[in-house]
Amino acid sequence: MRYFGYDPGIHQGRTTPMLYRYSFADPRAVAIMVNNRATALGLQDIQGYNPIQPQRYVDFMAALNGFFQEYHEANVYARGLRSPLLPLLNARSIVVPATILPERADLMKLAERYPTVYADASVRILDNTDALPRAWLVRDVRQVAAGEALTQIATGSLDPRQVALVEGSPPALSPGSAAERDEVEIVDWEPDQVQIRVAATSPALLVVSESADPNWRASIDGQPAAILTANHIQRAVALPAGEHLVEMRYDSLALRWGSFLSALSFMLCGTGWFATLYRRWSSPRRTRPL
Repeated sequence: MRYFGYDPGIHQGRTTPMLYRYSFADPRAVAIMVNNRATALGLQDIQGYNPIQPQRYVDFMAALNGFFQEYHEANVYARGLRSPLLPLLNARSIVVPATILPERADLMKLAERYPTVYADASVRILDNTDALPRAWLVRDVRQVAAGEALTQIATGSLDPRQVALVEGSPPALSPGSAAERDEVEIVDWEPDQVQIRVAATSPALLVVSESADPNWRASIDGQPAAILTANHIQRAVALPAGEHLVEMRYDSLALRWGSFLSALSFMLCGTGWFATLYRRWSSPRRTRPL
């Protein structure tokens, strides 16, 4: 489940912008599951506080909302709710307060636009029917320079369900006449690996709603495949027609070296500690002269 909580009313009367971390213990903030609470529950939140956000995500959220936030914040603001970029994040659920007062026109519009799929005394969950799936196929692929995709998609002039904007040389594709018979099935979805089974009626580009990063590696039916950056922030793989198993794994050389050096340091510290204890235990006890 990918979601985001939304309630600007929590910050009414404050001079600060909508930063949920300033209201961490507020029951209203707790109810809509903001402030990285999703992490403890194994859920996926498109918002949150993170001091090491990838620059591409920072740029994406700035284009979504129309302005940059603090370097460690990623929140959806009112303008972001209307942005053509929002569906790309696959946030199918929007968590809002259960009780929407008449003066809250912003929440009223949301509740009218999206159906309520769950409600209790504290919150209601709206089904964001505009959200794109976790993975889908396109055959209209256009090359853009880095940074250009955000501007083009934000204008609403193209449909990301049908068109992918990629950085680098796009694959040679032609629109399939029977695209409705395509099948995309998520087999496994973990933080560091993804498996997707695809049945494509003609050559296509598989777009995956996950952040692009040079440390990801892909394979098609066990054979290495190149990963393209699509729509500024997403990963994509060109596929031939037919049934295929696409795998993506995160493989960072820097992470492996860091893990190795950390383990080595731990072992050296442990060896030094045991050596010190051994010397103390094995050395003869000295007695003071009478």
